[in-house]
Amino acid sequence: MNLKFLIPVLLAASLCCAADHSMAAAPIAPGDLMLVIGAKNDEATKAAAARIQSAADAGNSFAMYDVGSLHRQSSRKGAAVFAYDPGKALKWLTRAFDGGRLTAAYKVALTYAAIGDDMEAMGWAQVYTHFVRPTEKRSSRQIQFRLALLNDLYARIGRDREDAIESRLMTLLDKHGPSYEAGVRRNEPRHPDWINDEDDCKLTELPIRHNEPVRQPVDGLVEYLVEIDTQGRPGAFVALDSAPQAMIERDLRDLVQRLDCKPQRRTRYAFQNFQLQYGSRLRLESD
Repeated sequence: MNLKFLIPVLLAASLCCAADHSMAAAPIAPGDLMLVIGAKNDEATKAAAARIQSAADAGNSFAMYDVGSLHRQSSRKGAAVFAYDPGKALKWLTRAFDGGRLTAAYKVALTYAAIGDDMEAMGWAQVYTHFVRPTEKRSSRQIQFRLALLNDLYARIGRDREDAIESRLMTLLDKHGPSYEAGVRRNEPRHPDWINDEDDCKLTELPIRHNEPVRQPVDGLVEYLVEIDTQGRPGAFVALDSAPQAMIERDLRDLVQRLDCKPQRRTRYAFQNFQLQYGSRLRLESD
C-alpha cells in the first residue's frame, strides 16, 4: 500500500472524527433553553429548539434531559417546539439517565405513572431510590420527597407485589445501571453562561406571614432557570416543569426572589429546583 496516499486519508479521518466529537460535546446555551420554555412560535425560538435537539441527538445528556423534560409537560400540548409527547419524553429522559442525569429516572417514573403504567413507574422510582439513597443525609427533605413518590405508587399497586417490583428493579439496573455510572464519571462540559458552582448562589431565609392560611403541601418538583445579573441579583425566570397548581407560581416567584448570588462578570444563569412538598404553602416559614 502506498503510504504517501494513506497518510492524508488517515489525517482527514482523524480531523473528521475530532469534529464529530466536538459537536457531540457542544454544550447548550441557557438563553436557548429560556426561549424554548417560553414556546413562542417565532424563528428565534425554532432556531434555539433546533440547536438543543441537535445537541441531544449528538449525545449531550443535559440536552437530552431538557428535551425529555419539555415533552412531558401536559401544558405544552400544541406548543410550537417540544410539544407534549409522553413517548418522546420517555425516550429522551431514559437516554439522559443513561448519560448520568439521576433526576431523569425520577421523571421517567412520573411519566409512566401519568400514562397509567404504575408497575413500570415503580421500577423507575426504585432505580432512582437505589442511586439517590447513598447521597441522602439522615432526615433530609430529599428522603421525604422520594418516599412521597414511593408511597403514592404503593397505594396504587399494593404492597403485596414486592417480588414483581424487585424483579423489575433488577432488570432495569442490569440494563441501565452501568451506562448511568459511566455517564456520572464523564466530565461533560457546560456552557460558560451557566453558574456551575452551587456556592455562587444561596437562598436567604423565608419571611414569616402569620396572617395567611396554610395550603396543604403538594408533592412534586419544579426546576427553574433564573437570569442572574452582574450584581448577583435574580431577574427573569422560567420553570422547566409545569407546576400542578397555578398558585404555585407565586410561591416560585417568592423563592426566586430569595436567591442571593455572587456578582458575575456578565449576565449568567442559575438552574435550581424547588420541592413543592415544602415550598407550596401560602404561609412561608423559615427553613
